[in-house]
Amino acid sequence: KITNNTSHGGFTAIPTDVEFYKDLFRNGTQIGMTLFEQDFLCSYGIGGTGLTSTDVDAGSNWLRAMNDAALAYNVSVQLCMANTYHLMFSTTLPRVTNARATG
Repeated sequence: KITNNTSHGGFTAIPTDVEFYKDLFRNGTQIGMTLFEQDFLCSYGIGGTGLTSTDVDAGSNWLRAMNDAALAYNVSVQLCMANTYHLMFSTTLPRVTNARATG
């Protein structure tokens, strides 16, 4: 889904369909990809996108789709610049193997 993110003056896309990530990971693993990093998670939270502000399941569906595709293609997922709620939810996602932050 793509939503108008007026708080940041642009548009934000959050792929909540597992097929998006399956396609991405299928193509990536064909050229040797073993890890996927989702960066700037702090931009996709409360106030970061209209979708997560209006659909209570959007954030979990997004991360779950990423995890499910990573399971299918044996890809590890790294979360970057995550907020607390991303990290807490990631404990339910076995393919999220690590997180990193920038000061």
